[in-house]
Order: sequence, then structure tokens, then C-alpha cells
Amino acid sequence: VDPEGTPAALNRCLSLIGSLAGGTVADGIIDVCERPFESPRIELRIERTNRLLGTDLDAAAVRRHLSGLQMDLEEADGGFLVTPPSFRVDIEREIDLVEEVARIEGYARIPITFPAVRHCGRPAPPESALRDRAREVLVGMGFSEIISYSFTSGDSADMLDVPEDHCLRRFVPLMNPLSVDHSVMRTSLIPGLAGAARTNISHGERELKLFEWGRVFADSSGPLPNETTMPAGLMTGPHRRKEWFEGERAVDFFDIKGAVETLLEGLGVREVIFTECVGVPGFGSQPVARIGTGERLLGTVGKASEKVTGSCGVKDGGVFIFELLVSPLLHWWEKPPVFKPYPKFPAVYRDLSIIVDPDVQCSMVEEIIRRTGQGLVENVALFDVYDGDDGSGRALAFRICYRSPESTLEGATVNTLHESIVEAICRETGGRLRER
Repeated sequence: VDPEGTPAALNRCLSLIGSLAGGTVADGIIDVCERPFESPRIELRIERTNRLLGTDLDAAAVRRHLSGLQMDLEEADGGFLVTPPSFRVDIEREIDLVEEVARIEGYARIPITFPAVRHCGRPAPPESALRDRAREVLVGMGFSEIISYSFTSGDSADMLDVPEDHCLRRFVPLMNPLSVDHSVMRTSLIPGLAGAARTNISHGERELKLFEWGRVFADSSGPLPNETTMPAGLMTGPHRRKEWFEGERAVDFFDIKGAVETLLEGLGVREVIFTECVGVPGFGSQPVARIGTGERLLGTVGKASEKVTGSCGVKDGGVFIFELLVSPLLHWWEKPPVFKPYPKFPAVYRDLSIIVDPDVQCSMVEEIIRRTGQGLVENVALFDVYDGDDGSGRALAFRICYRSPESTLEGATVNTLHESIVEAICRETGGRLRER
């Protein structure tokens, strides 16, 4: 309301009373006002006006625009001291006057310019660089990124078969939720991936590779919840479609395990170990593996549970998922890469076929080979697995690459080292050579 508009309104009212009601108007006005109104005096700089608007207006043009809006202008150094009328209570700062100049000049007459961007010279945060690299690797493998709501339903924990006292049930409730399905903050990315998969499958898209890089939230005793950043992914459908020369093959555990290995290799993580595990929320009984490097836990990969598979709308085939933690990945990401010279001396290859119990993992045998190799084992590759029909054991065939960085290996040296490796495997696993 115009603070100085009361006298005009009062005089109009008195005029109507005198002309229509026969009243007699007394002289003078009694005004009870504790704080008389004073219009502000605002400095307007011509240079700043042109810099903000991208124009080249002179003082005369600015005076003409503002004077037409009943503003009083007093010349000052580099501009004006402007007193807006009392009814323009919205004019309080210099930027308000700049906006009025732009409005009267006409937005269509303001030229299109691009602001100058100053380079800060600071590198991106490690987590941001890690996220960008992870996206590049996953997209390069055919994955599509999704962005799901951070709000979810409290029933999402039931989909994951989470125990009552599990941390994944420590939801952070919203004070004003949009709906019951979005009433709490999410504690896992798997329900969001399952929802995206269900939507795609309902539209006929069976071949899915999805991932999300997001935050999960858990209630804490402090004023703010615990926030954890993690990437997660999902694979389902055919890995290879049916062609005239070969049949269709569905996605399996080794497909998503290979995707995780490729991702970790692209992030600079080395010496990754997959260990079989059970009882992880959202994952089935088998095959499921913990991902780690030494004592650091990186995440979990494996087949999704039946409830998660059903939530995805998958009837035939399986759903395979993975979850990773960002904090241990940063430990590797922040380490600068070290160049390894190309080998100068030839390699020597030996094949090894060992029969072990079915519960002996391939990673255990590979670890024994590398540990006993005295630094001369350059690579170990599993190229064949055979399970006996009688259940007596499993045959694992490895190809071992021996190479010395200092000299050419002699046959006798390799044979002696190879025998020691065979003895160590038989001693620690209870296995035996297949030839014997």
C-alpha cells in the first residue's frame, strides 16, 4: 500500500460526502503518524547498469527511462541518486533500478552476450573425478545410468529381506512426504534399480544393464543422518541374442562379475579378491561374493534374491546385481599410477592341472601359485574346469607365465619353481596332480 496515498484517498472521500450526502468539509487534516514516510535515496551507477545488462546506455537514456516512472534523479559521480515515488515500495536496491531500466529499454533490444567465465584453477574433488571415470567405464560396457528418487517406502526393506534390527531399517522419515511410497529416505539403491527394471520390462525391454551412482541415508543419533555414496548396478535378460549360428544365452554371475572387474580395473583398483558369502540383504543364497582387496571391503556382487527378482518383473532367467562403496575406492583412486617397464626378457609358460575338492576355490589356488612363485610368476590364467561324474573332485587347469625382470629364465630354474608350486598346492589344499 502506498504510504503517501492516504491524503488523496481521504480528500476523495470528503469530496463525495460533501457532494452526495450534503456534508460540510472542515479545513485541515489531522494525521497521527509515529514515523513519517521517507523515500529511500538509491545510488545507481551507469557503468554497473551496462555491465549487468550487457548494454551501452548513456546517462541521458537512463534519466529518460526513470523519469518516466515518476522517479526523482539527482546527478552523482558516475550515475544518479534516485528517489522512487512512494507507491513504488518494491524499489529498495540498485538492482531494482537496473531491472526497471531493462524493462523500459525493452528486453528485445538488449543484445545477446555471454558472461566471462573465470577458471578457478582447482582440480575436481576426488569423488567427482571417480564418479566421472566410473560412468565412462560402465557406459562403455553398455550400461545405462538411471536416477531414482531418494525417497522410498518403508516396505523397501521387506523386498531385501532385511532383519528387524538391521541398519537398512534405520529409515529417516520425511516430515511432509509426497505419498506413502515416498515417505522415508532410501537406505539402499537396489529398490530403485528394481523399479527401473520393472518399468523397462513392462515395455518389452528384456536386455537390461542399469547402474546408479547415488547416496543412501541412515538414521543416526546426531542431528543429521549418515550419508553414504555408492554405485550399484543390475543386469538381466539375454547376454547374447539368438542368431542363426548360435543360440541365446542368458546373463549369468560371471557376466556381472566381469563387469565389476572391468570397472575396478578402470578405477585403478588392483589385487581384487572375490570371496563367497551368504546372508547379504537383497542377494540370493548363491552365487554371491564379497569384493575386497586385502582387509578392505569394496562391495558385493551376485544373484539377486527371489523377492528382488519378482520386483523386477522377471519370470524367466535371473537378475544379477552389485553394490560398491566409494570410500575404499577413493583409497586406490588417489594413488598415482606407477609405470611398469615393458618386459625385456622372454616368458616361459607351464600348464598345471590339479584335482581338488569341490569346495576349494580357484582364488585360493591362484594365491598359492603367486605366493610360492618367488616374484617370477607374471600371470596365472584358469583355462579349464572339469567336475568328475562321481563327485570325487574338481580338476582345475591353469596356465602359468614365468618371467624374470633381470635375466632370461633357464628351463631348470622354471622346472624347480614349478615343482615347488605343485607341492605347495597339494600340501595346502589336499589336492593332487591330474596326471597322477
